This record gives sequence, C-alpha cells and structure tokens, in this order.
Amino acid sequence: MKLALAYYGDPVLRKKGKKITQFDEQLKQLAQAMMVATVEWEGWGLAAHQVGRPLQLFVINLQGLDPEPDMEFSLDGELVPLERVRKLVVVNPILHPVGLEADTEKEGCLSLPDYQRSPVKRPRTIELSYQDETGAPHVLRCNHWLARAIQHEYDHLHGVLYIDYGK
Repeated sequence: MKLALAYYGDPVLRKKGKKITQFDEQLKQLAQAMMVATVEWEGWGLAAHQVGRPLQLFVINLQGLDPEPDMEFSLDGELVPLERVRKLVVVNPILHPVGLEADTEKEGCLSLPDYQRSPVKRPRTIELSYQDETGAPHVLRCNHWLARAIQHEYDHLHGVLYIDYGK
C-alpha cells in the first residue's frame, strides 16, 4: 500500500480522528504501510491523519535513536528495554501526563516541511492507554523523547499541530 503525505492546509489535519472499532487485515496493512513510510520519509512517527485518514491511529518508529541514561519504559506494568517500545502501533489512545516535570524542545513535522522547528513545552513523563493493531489493550509509561514523540502524534489525532503551541 503506497501512502501520500497530507500537508499543512489539508483539512484532514484539523479533524478529530474517529475511534477504530474493526481490527482487521485492512487496519494491519495501513499500520504496516505507515511504519514503512516513517522510514522512507525519515520521521519518528506518523498519524493516520497525515496520510489522509482521520482515525485514532498513529505509529512510532524510533529506529536508530539511542536512549538517554535516565529513560524508563514500562509496558503493561513491566519495565522493558527500549527495543520493546521502539516501534509501536497505537490505536484509540488515551494520554495522561505523569507528574509536573516538563521539557521544552524544538519540534518539526513531516506535514509542515516549510515551517521552522519550534519550541513546544510538554510533560516529561506520560502514561498511554491504547490498543495495538490486533485490538489488544496496553498501558505504556515512558519519558523523554519517546514521550514527546507520542504526544506529538497524539495531538494529530485531535487536529492539533505543533505550531499551535506558539499561538
């Protein structure tokens, strides 16, 4: 499945994503195509909105990035190595900040190639409840750039772009 990237100005980027209720082969193929696209387009993540589908779906693909010394990942209540969460298919997510600590880092977006990276303040640690492409439920707790990447993609599912934080 070949995907086309939606760019800033496309109305799909401002829509709220629809909840996914069918976990079928079509969903798995879309998620796999999105994962491949993150490599082709050199992104850390990709929301379904960015490929023209306003759904509660995003992928994270952080291949090649090294962990920070104090990064922690907990998946379904168990501490796991980065390799277990480096590639994620996230369906119908619910995100909660953990604690009060926040970081401000510059962000960019595949759908806004003509815009400069801008500083965005985000919670440093999050907890994410979601389903995978098979419908299985998961809870992920993470920090640092994995938390930032997830929050960026989560925003897409609600029609929010990183440039909105500067307004």
